[in-house]
Amino acid sequence: MAKYRILILAYDFPPNLSIGGQRPWYWAKHLHEHGVYPIIITRHWNAGLESAADCVKPSASQAIQDVRQDTHRVIRIPFNPGLRDKIFLKNGAKKMRGLRKVLSFFMAVGEHIFPEIGDKYFLYREARKQIASLRVDAILATGEPFVLHTYASQLGEQFNLPVVLDYRDGWTSNQEKKSMTFAEKILHFSHRFSERKNLSNAALVTAASPSYLKKIPVGLMKKERSAVVYNGYDQEVVDQLKPSNRNNVFTIAYAGRLYDYQQLDSFLEGLRIFMTHNAGAKIRVMFYGLSFYPEMVERVKRFHQSLHSLLTFTDRISYAALMQNLHNADTLLLLSAPGADWLSAKVFDYLPHKKPILLVEGDKGILEKILEETSLGFICNNANEVSSYIKELYAAWSISGNTEIVDSSSSYTYTRQSSTKQLADCLHNLNGN
Repeated sequence: MAKYRILILAYDFPPNLSIGGQRPWYWAKHLHEHGVYPIIITRHWNAGLESAADCVKPSASQAIQDVRQDTHRVIRIPFNPGLRDKIFLKNGAKKMRGLRKVLSFFMAVGEHIFPEIGDKYFLYREARKQIASLRVDAILATGEPFVLHTYASQLGEQFNLPVVLDYRDGWTSNQEKKSMTFAEKILHFSHRFSERKNLSNAALVTAASPSYLKKIPVGLMKKERSAVVYNGYDQEVVDQLKPSNRNNVFTIAYAGRLYDYQQLDSFLEGLRIFMTHNAGAKIRVMFYGLSFYPEMVERVKRFHQSLHSLLTFTDRISYAALMQNLHNADTLLLLSAPGADWLSAKVFDYLPHKKPILLVEGDKGILEKILEETSLGFICNNANEVSSYIKELYAAWSISGNTEIVDSSSSYTYTRQSSTKQLADCLHNLNGN
């Protein structure tokens, strides 16, 4: 068994199929290959999550589940909804929104000072209860939710253990915007205070993107140690993919949720322009997993009625099934915005298929850099460029039935295997192992 033992606090974890859950799950399965034994404390998620309401229902099992294996250990803690979530479950998303927002605000501000008022407190309580018997060498908290960083920082102080703060996204740097309401300002300043305090106690900071890391004030650490640990794609899953067959319809695929900053309308307008001039074109756009977010489906549909017949939305599917569907697609869609410099984790899952990746719009940052490095990117800065690239790719598909870019590359650096080894090396260096 691996000698180095680390406690990982992770809120998202399978059977929750989110990107946030996949990151610690891969660590759980493979850190042992590099001399690290991970012990994960997480929420007991119900299987078959299909809506936001499913995410706040009580855990089907109200017993702590402790699964020990030679490679890792997972401790799942039952979840029970608090007042805010009970109101949501009873009345639905459209009723009593004001009260739920007020409760969310007070929880978000107060949970870093008084852990008991937060809806993630059950994780902290169990970690504090068990940590002495777990005999770990360090604590890692992966956020968001970033209150896990606060939990880890407090546990590290109480038990004299080094703390690793993992940023899947930015925290207070993501909250910053030109204009904020009074409530948003209070939330931002309180979180910034908590973040800076947590960083002052951290032994290592890891981030899923260099663009996130450069905005984190790591200079507050007593000894500055930081590393970029990409999400990456799973090479083992890629090796099991079946060859893609020619589609009868030119298929553009998008994986996961949408964000407000993304220039979705530029893509949809480009698609509309293309169809206006090519009415007979056989084309479809698959939004994998988006049905989990009804409001996002509506955002796509309300753009233009003429596109409705081209759009398909699915529920969440397993990672292996998603990767096969992406492999079968003819073009992959990536959405961003100029200056966003936000590393969408789905870009890694797109790379190994060697299919054209439409980036709408160019971010002038990390996404363009990765796509340029791998020779897979078609950078679209407006709707007309989207239309032109779709026309070009559709014409190639019509002739050969194949859009694969043979001379592209997908670096080993962007695999989960590589990022897991990198994390393990960082952990060993913490204690001079």
